Amino acid sequence: MAATTRHSRLILIAALIAAAIAVGLATTQTADAQRPVPRPKTGGPTTVEIAGIASSLNLVGSLTQTIQVIEYQDGDDFHLRKRPGRAQVADFVVTGTGTVPAAIKSWLKDTLEGKLERRDVAINQSGVSLQCHNCFPCGLEIDSKGWRLTLATEQCTMQ
Repeated sequence: MAATTRHSRLILIAALIAAAIAVGLATTQTADAQRPVPRPKTGGPTTVEIAGIASSLNLVGSLTQTIQVIEYQDGDDFHLRKRPGRAQVADFVVTGTGTVPAAIKSWLKDTLEGKLERRDVAINQSGVSLQCHNCFPCGLEIDSKGWRLTLATEQCTMQ
């Protein structure tokens, strides 16, 4: 009889512990679900500085950098393996208001004439600083709202 009482007490204690854990988990999950999730800051002021050109410029869209994925298979290995390949940076667009600065006109004119002069471009947004190396102009669009300069680049580094 004593063994049966001891066994039922252990079962009761185990059930109480399981219930306490379940209540604690439910309370934690409810509290987490009601807690506001902090959102990362997006947007913010963006400054664009082209080496040798002092002008107030804005970045349009995003600066995209991708890394190619190279797939390979060695000998008798039946698994397809992957490794990082070359990094590629897409062209990006900066805008300005009013007339196109003389320094940008001269830079674009020299490029059209085959005198390629590459410049570094610094982009700062919300505390993140990117340095784009070896940029050159590859397009200019002028409309009633201002102008858009498309720049090609070979490499970007985060600082």
